[in-house]
Amino acid sequence: MSDINVYEKYFENPCSVPADFVPNLNSSTIRDKDTWFRALALLEQQAAAGAPKEALDILFDLLFKSGADHTVSIYFPDEVYAWFFEKMTGVLTRIGGAYPEALLEKAMALVLARSKYKNHSGAAEAFQQAIAAGVAAAAPVYYYYQYAGLLPGADKEAALEQLKTLAAAGNPWALVYEAYYQIWYSSGFEPDPALEQLINHPDKKLQRHYYDVMQGYYGKKGDREKQISLLKESVSRFDAAYSRYVLAEISWPDAQTAEEQKALLKELEKAYEDGSMDAATSLGLKLLPQAPQAAQDYERSIFWLKKSWEYGNAYAAYRLAYLYLYNEWVTDVPAGLQLLEEAKAAGSVDAAIEWAEVHIEGRLTEIDKNVTFETFEVLHAKQVPYATYRLGNFYEYGDTDLGITADLTRAFQYYKEAAEQHLPIAQYNVGRFLKYGFDDNAPDVEAAIPYFTKAAEANNAQASTELGLIAEVAEQPDYAQAFAHFNKAAELGYPYANYIKGLYLEYDYHQSGKTDPAAAVECYTYAAGYNEMNAAYELGRCYKFGTGIAQDPDKAIEYLKKAAEVSNPKALTELALSYERAEGVVEDREKALEYMERAAALNYTYAQYATGRYYLHGYVQADSTKGLEWLEKAAASEYPYALLELGDYYMFDYDRVEQYEKALDYYRRAKDQQVYSDGLGLCYEYGIGTEVAPVAAFNAYTLAAEYGNSNAKYRLGRCYYEGFGTDKNLEAAFRWFGESAHEGNDHAKVYLGRQYLKGEGIPRQPEKAVALFTEAAENESANAQYELANCYLMGAGVDEDEQKALYWFERAAENGHEGAKKLTGRRRK
Repeated sequence: MSDINVYEKYFENPCSVPADFVPNLNSSTIRDKDTWFRALALLEQQAAAGAPKEALDILFDLLFKSGADHTVSIYFPDEVYAWFFEKMTGVLTRIGGAYPEALLEKAMALVLARSKYKNHSGAAEAFQQAIAAGVAAAAPVYYYYQYAGLLPGADKEAALEQLKTLAAAGNPWALVYEAYYQIWYSSGFEPDPALEQLINHPDKKLQRHYYDVMQGYYGKKGDREKQISLLKESVSRFDAAYSRYVLAEISWPDAQTAEEQKALLKELEKAYEDGSMDAATSLGLKLLPQAPQAAQDYERSIFWLKKSWEYGNAYAAYRLAYLYLYNEWVTDVPAGLQLLEEAKAAGSVDAAIEWAEVHIEGRLTEIDKNVTFETFEVLHAKQVPYATYRLGNFYEYGDTDLGITADLTRAFQYYKEAAEQHLPIAQYNVGRFLKYGFDDNAPDVEAAIPYFTKAAEANNAQASTELGLIAEVAEQPDYAQAFAHFNKAAELGYPYANYIKGLYLEYDYHQSGKTDPAAAVECYTYAAGYNEMNAAYELGRCYKFGTGIAQDPDKAIEYLKKAAEVSNPKALTELALSYERAEGVVEDREKALEYMERAAALNYTYAQYATGRYYLHGYVQADSTKGLEWLEKAAASEYPYALLELGDYYMFDYDRVEQYEKALDYYRRAKDQQVYSDGLGLCYEYGIGTEVAPVAAFNAYTLAAEYGNSNAKYRLGRCYYEGFGTDKNLEAAFRWFGESAHEGNDHAKVYLGRQYLKGEGIPRQPEKAVALFTEAAENESANAQYELANCYLMGAGVDEDEQKALYWFERAAENGHEGAKKLTGRRRK
């Protein structure tokens, strides 16, 4: 016999019940299906027989106010549920005349039933009938349902005003539902003294609502201890389904063991069976497998999400759709799209947003930008901030398919509207527009900071990064604060912030007192894994030079090439240098030039200089025109080494253009950048582009020598040696000749050798002189060869040896030394 036949008999054949039937009813026994239907039939019979209200109250409260109607029907198959729902609402209708509370219960049943049985117009009619019959709770529930959207199409604000009026008049149910409004839809709620009195109200259902209100109040205040105390008391006193659900929900994070979690899942299941719809959604989400091995692992989760959606929970439908659309184990795209559309129609904002996004992505359905744009417009009208933000995206970038022209001012308006609704990504975008300027609006960093700050407080990593960048360039830069912002964004997983954090750790920009290259490499590695190509370059560099990690030439080239593929100029430059110097690869001048010129074309100043140098000196092929062109581009950025290179080009007249005077300006500009060579001193010493100025030459050589230029050290030594532009000082000359000679300058070796040979400013040490002359002579220095020949001729510092003397005189003559030519009989051709 079917369930329907079993239960129908109580209604078809009025029957007597045992004398102890009603006395033995309680909130537990009434949840037995057979008992519940017998009690419902009895209620109808007694109402028809004109039983007094007090007699009906007992049965009615047990049947409906305890949620037993939901418990008995929760697992009914659809055909049984259809019979149950028709039978229940029919009874409520029939007894409504004699027992008006039944009209309110009918109205609520028509709102809260399974989705296909909801009847909003029928519910509104039943509410009106209950209100007319004087049921105190009817109007407050009716207006609250209208405001909360459970009865769509109503004037929400008018409904709210009606509710507030009833509360002001002291209606206890209105006090409860206005409190719900304050807690869930408003702010600044504090319990009214009249509300506090409900804890002692004779209607236990009002007492239970008091607990629901107060636990919500303390939950919103963050007083977890008080909230839990109230929830436990509510469960203990009333077996309250909603309190049981909330208690399990907030206890879940504290569950330490599988057994504790299992117990809480049981509590959620009971809460659902007793009438808390949200508990089913919670079960569905909590039962999602963490490490699925098969589709069956999702069965329990899907079961509960379906049960929740069965009663109209649109969020459950959205989550179920998401599983079907994106989870590899249970993929069912057609079912997912259908559920997504149904959830959207049922009012799920999440589903509507996803519906819009899938129609512009084109992965799961054909691209239809009109659907996307229209959906966002509808949501925007409902003041959904994400939709408003996305409309801003359309107007920021424009969309030819939709006929939308980029309009930054309009985009900004959308972003600002969404930002005022506290959407972090919109707050970030408003800050971005303000910081960098748009249309006729000049950049306004100060105006941007509050928006970035709000977004950063909501863990928007891009906003945190922007705050870090602002701190870096402030009038008084605060690198410690900048690092704090970058660090927060990095911890949120933002790749670009990890890249910058890596730089700070490697170079200690934030002045923590130590560098941490190994930690920097971890940051670069993370960011490079998300295709942050600046980080890929830095990681390649670290592998190349063994910074923070063991040297690995192969990995260095791998990461440098990744960054070079997206035209990262530093990576292109580093690859060029690798091929130039055979670092991790075989020397390849053509590739070196190719990579360097690509970087130069990206306006990377060093690469422009290096490319110019390659062409000017014929590294692959000589091309002075190209060389000068690239060097001039680098010089336009006042790159000092390009300026020195150009100065040398004109000073030493590489192409016989005889424009020596041009050198002076380049050398001066390099000096302005505090980069020096001997070139400026040469201009002053020989009057190139200016008057001869010995003191200015001496000063220029001094600056360049102290800067570390070897030629300038040699020339400064000559100034001291000869008393040019300064007092003669052989000791100072010895110092500067010595430094330059140690660095390989053959001219300095000759002068230093003469000082050793003659004892000028130092004790005579002819053997050292011979050693210096020999080093320079072997490098084809004519002066050194001549001096060495004289040493062999005179036996100074070496044994006298005319043959060796003649050999070195011949070598000096071959290299153009005039004195040697005279001695050997050679003449200038």
